Amino acid sequence: MANATIKDVARRAGVSIATVSRVLNKSAAVRDDLVQRVNQAIEDLGYYPNSIARTLKNDNSKTVGFVVSDIANEFFSGMVRSVEDVLNRHGYNLFVCSTDGDRTRESSYLSLLREKQVDGIIINVSGKNDELITNISNQLPVALFSRKVPCANFRGDFVDNDNFSGIVALTNHLLALGHRRIG
Repeated sequence: MANATIKDVARRAGVSIATVSRVLNKSAAVRDDLVQRVNQAIEDLGYYPNSIARTLKNDNSKTVGFVVSDIANEFFSGMVRSVEDVLNRHGYNLFVCSTDGDRTRESSYLSLLREKQVDGIIINVSGKNDELITNISNQLPVALFSRKVPCANFRGDFVDNDNFSGIVALTNHLLALGHRRIG
């Protein structure tokens, strides 16, 4: 059986499509009895909103793509978890793609994320698709981490950690604790 549409919900509830939309989006006051009828119709029909249609209407998918070289790496999995927590608080979802550092796989995932109309991409680049990433950065928000794209036309953000300062702070801490043989 085909997926139920918003028209099916409206017909079942005996209301307009606009009323169903208002109930789904909680965008305007709707009488309690109508909200109840719409919600019952949604449940009866097993309706769920069409995210593709919503994306086309709102020009916003509420999704972000996250492309990493190796999701099994604890550094990346911890980062993915943190990013997902922040995005979730703001009503966004996260698509995670692990490339294993493979150029073709990275390119394929980047194309897929563009097709899915993500609102932005966070990427730990392989260093093998710099031109593609630069082109994407001129069409939607891109944030790089740990590795830069050395192209002058890249339009995005770069996030990295400061390993040198971290090592200095760690060494000073160990010295302050009285350790003298630091490996």
